[in-house]
Amino acid sequence: MAEKTERPFKMIAIIGQAGSGKDTILRAVCEKNHELNEIISCTTRPMRDGEVDGVDYHFYTVDQFTEEVLNDKMLEASCFNNWFYGTPIKSLVKDKVNIGIYNPEGIESLMLHGNIELYVFLIEASDKIRLIRQLERENNPDIEEVFRRYKTDRADFADLPFHHNVLNNENYDELDHAVDVISHAAQKLQAKLGQF
Repeated sequence: MAEKTERPFKMIAIIGQAGSGKDTILRAVCEKNHELNEIISCTTRPMRDGEVDGVDYHFYTVDQFTEEVLNDKMLEASCFNNWFYGTPIKSLVKDKVNIGIYNPEGIESLMLHGNIELYVFLIEASDKIRLIRQLERENNPDIEEVFRRYKTDRADFADLPFHHNVLNNENYDELDHAVDVISHAAQKLQAKLGQF
């Protein structure tokens, strides 16, 4: 008798440099597809203007984050710009498509797990658009931080070593297209879950 294999987690990961519009696209995809499980990652970085704990991220202290990692409660964890980011295992579900935002290092960690079917979408926008968005999203942006993130992103996204689909996001038409493409992929994955 054939051994039944365990159903893998179905995941859509959205990546992109700061200001590319990842969060906007994620929110729009989730509003259009209520059956998705939005992964809420955790981080040790401070909250930005307008962010809410448990909605945008779970904001952890370094000690809390370290304890989760040491107790094998993280699916992936990475350090980015001197802050830690991770995906708690408890944030994933098997009966829905999981969707979240990651950085390249996080994607590489996720790919090491054999029980994840992963689809990666890279969101791109011009340097000018991304910088304007970053400057406009906070009341008093830290210019040094914006430029530091810009330089770090340029290096981190220079040569991605994994398969990804590229979607542009410079205007409303491209935003709508990106949301439609990711929604279609999510719906196809959700349909596959019914085959188990």
